[in-house]
Parts: sequence; structure tokens; C-alpha cells
Amino acid sequence: ATASQKGWMTPPGLSFISFSEEAWKAYEYSTMPKYYFDMGQYRRYYEKGQPPYTPSLSTYFALDLALEKIISEGIDSMYDRHEYIAEMTRTGISAIGLELFPEKNVASNTVTAVRVPESGSCSELLSYLSKEKGIILGGGQGPVEGKIFRIGHMGYVDISEIQEVLDALKSAPQFV
Repeated sequence: ATASQKGWMTPPGLSFISFSEEAWKAYEYSTMPKYYFDMGQYRRYYEKGQPPYTPSLSTYFALDLALEKIISEGIDSMYDRHEYIAEMTRTGISAIGLELFPEKNVASNTVTAVRVPESGSCSELLSYLSKEKGIILGGGQGPVEGKIFRIGHMGYVDISEIQEVLDALKSAPQFV
């Protein structure tokens, strides 16, 4: 299962699920009530070539375009680009003197998490970047809320965009 805003480089609004033959057998024997997410209903409508409910058509069109771009770039090239930009981001963060979260050897090629120094305020940093630089970064969630920020580099992120984020961080009052 996945969603359109993940590796599909499309706005949120679509969910994707794959059912194995074993899962279909389990579905057939299930006595659990089904209504909103009845996979059998989806399967019947799929055979008709349509969804059971009104779909998010604009997101379907976005997905179609994203899939064309993925095919055009090539999946291996896309993975290589994500790896390159992730490494560029991590190297840039280290050069600024900020600490990566988690350790580099387990870091993701889709997002870089960065610890906020004890002397800084994550909310002030994110506010500064948004209001002064027009850059939106994600904060931490759960137990790391206020302790980290996240730089997303999955999808159609360009090297120049990451450089812009790194330059903005260098100029942030919290870090200069």
C-alpha cells in the first residue's frame, strides 16, 4: 500500500494497494463488515474499467504526468538522482555545522532530518525560512517534535532547490 504523495511525485489524494492471491482468499473468508473500503467492490468496478466512487480526477491526471516523467527518466536514473541529491544535502548540512538525524549510514535518500542545535528554536527557524525565504521545511513529529527539521528531496527536486535551502540555512539568525 502506498499513497500518491510518496514516491509517485504526485499531490496527496490517491491510495494504491496490491492484493496477492492469498489476500483475496483471506478477503473471501473474512466475516468482517465491509463498506467504505470493500476490496471486492473495487475489484468488480475495476473489471468494468471504473472506480466505485468519484475519483480525484485532477490527481489522476497528475499521476499520469508523473508516470510519464518516471518512464522518461528511467527508474534507475531516478534512484541515482535521489541518491545524489540526498548526499549533496547531507554534505551541505554537515558543512554548515549541523548534525544529521539519524546517523548518515542509515539516512534516507528521500528526506534528510537535521537536529536543531540546543541554542536554536525549530519553530523560529521554520518560521524564518517560510516568511523570509519562501522555503517550507517539515518539522519533527512525535518525540522529535521541536528537535529536528526535515528537508525533503524525493520527487522532482532540483539541485538548485537544495542549494537554495542550504544557503537559507546559512543565513538563518539561529545559526549565524
